[in-house]
Amino acid sequence: MNYWDLLAEARARLDEGDLRGAESSFTEAAGSREHSPVRVFLSEKMGSAAKRALTRLRGAGAAEKGEAGRWDRERDAFVASYREQARGLLDRARTSVATPGTFPPRERLHLAAGAAYLTATSELADLRRIDPSPFLEAALAAACDGGCPPPDGLLAVSLPLAADVRCGLAARTLEFARRGAADEAVRGLARDADALLAPEHMVGPAQEAERLWLSAQLADGPLDDARRAPPDLRRLLAAGGDARRSARPGPPGRRRPARQPGTLRLAGPALRRGPGAARGDRRRRLRRA
Repeated sequence: MNYWDLLAEARARLDEGDLRGAESSFTEAAGSREHSPVRVFLSEKMGSAAKRALTRLRGAGAAEKGEAGRWDRERDAFVASYREQARGLLDRARTSVATPGTFPPRERLHLAAGAAYLTATSELADLRRIDPSPFLEAALAAACDGGCPPPDGLLAVSLPLAADVRCGLAARTLEFARRGAADEAVRGLARDADALLAPEHMVGPAQEAERLWLSAQLADGPLDDARRAPPDLRRLLAAGGDARRSARPGPPGRRRPARQPGTLRLAGPALRRGPGAARGDRRRRLRRA
């Protein structure tokens, strides 16, 4: 296929509402054009009379229709149409996030996953200034409700997400995995969620504890590789530890309070008031005694 064929394919996909596929074909068309200098000359730069003469000389049959500036005009028209559809999908996705009960799960998944792609990955949509995390969370929630996997590549490790958002998405992935069979789609989603939990994305001990627990649960569940879990978490898993408990085991005989994955434990009063606050509290208690 030459780059005009690829551009026609991109337009056809756009007409079908397949924004991801349309952008992929358009990108391929632009790349093919960069490597087709002869076709660019014949179809975009060479005058029609000269082209007919060259074609007669070469005996190559009918001349390809050419027009100066044709690519620029067709490219700009495609991008304008793409962005118009992208804004429309984003508006519908926002409505589905705000009122999820008014949309069936599969439609919510389609809208949320599409909006996540447009705000996190798309180069054409010009929407990457918008935070993709609400759409990522909504897509996984819809996948859980509808029992259908989200599209491949939804959870890209390169996404600029906060640590608590990464933990929340991993927890949602676990929820989805526990509701169905561990097929390749589920394992692929779990691998992406596990990649989101890389240590460099965690900024505090509470998040590190959550990361360890979620990573161990993913390894023991959909990834089916419990050997990857740290030794202390392997002991918890072997003992049937509660998924809501902290990943940091306390002293023997002492239970830590339960907590849902994806939530963060707030610092205690001594931590909030600074490192010297605890020592001051001890001195005041001694004086009162």
